[in-house]
Amino acid sequence: MNVKDSLIPNGEKGLFAKKQFKKDDFITFYTGMLVDAHVAKKMNPKYHLIITESVGLVCLGDKEGPGLYANSIHPNSKWPKVNARYDTKKIQIVTGRSLDTIKFVIGMRIKVPLIATRQIDADTEVIVNYRSDGYWLRNENWVPESHETTSARDSRSFGRNLYTGPSQYAGFNSQTQKFVVPLKDCLFCSSMIQEGARLPDFHGEIINNAEMDKRRQEGKGGYFLKLNDVTVMDCYEERHNNTCLSSCANSAHKKYPIQNINTGIAGKNNVVLTKYYVIKKKMWRWYYTTTALIPGHEEILADYEPYVAEEDD
Repeated sequence: MNVKDSLIPNGEKGLFAKKQFKKDDFITFYTGMLVDAHVAKKMNPKYHLIITESVGLVCLGDKEGPGLYANSIHPNSKWPKVNARYDTKKIQIVTGRSLDTIKFVIGMRIKVPLIATRQIDADTEVIVNYRSDGYWLRNENWVPESHETTSARDSRSFGRNLYTGPSQYAGFNSQTQKFVVPLKDCLFCSSMIQEGARLPDFHGEIINNAEMDKRRQEGKGGYFLKLNDVTVMDCYEERHNNTCLSSCANSAHKKYPIQNINTGIAGKNNVVLTKYYVIKKKMWRWYYTTTALIPGHEEILADYEPYVAEEDD
């Protein structure tokens, strides 16, 4: 197996096949040590795999088992295809013995097989599905005590967790006085994001207002981000090649209210547009910062008015 840059935006390192694998072939192991889930919370590890939800045992992954580099996409995403899974029913201890007849023990080092679920050609990235596998620590059972969520761990997490899907909100029609205007596809997170966390940067072409108006008239461009009074960032191309998912977030405008289609509850922004000046590079960076804890599979709604973060040293 090869470990190199993932094809998933912001996915950091990914796992790639050196040879072809057929369905049900063994690929590699996820290797790590068993700890109690409460202990794992305090450690707030970068790689962790739930082994038994009922008993509360977690496997802390280490780099001796390259299986931990297998990235995931949300099931609603169309690319890349899920082609592997972790088989927790065939766990081994590092000495090679099967765990069928032995009890799990804190501190035990184990190996979780990674199995192909379809043919995987050489040089193809191995993709698993954390959501349906059900044993990855997610928002329902994982609340880190630390709120310092702007580390490199978040970059990897957000690359996995952000996905687009049909919006749950409708806009207000002033003529009918009803919420009947469905919003376009919006941005979601597949697992919890803590308050104060930073989402991936915006990317796009910097143009002036005149060019923006021209593109709008021609039906080109779109997903414009206002940078100042004279320039905007056109994120259209980056949005469609999945390198700027942040541009997909809708907004609960104060002037144009929105309402949840299913619950009837008014939309409320949970991220704010943030600009940050990097002195060393003499450039601005634009991204969203969460203003509240966002549960998994909740829609991300943005306040488009920029907040200026502290300058970089």
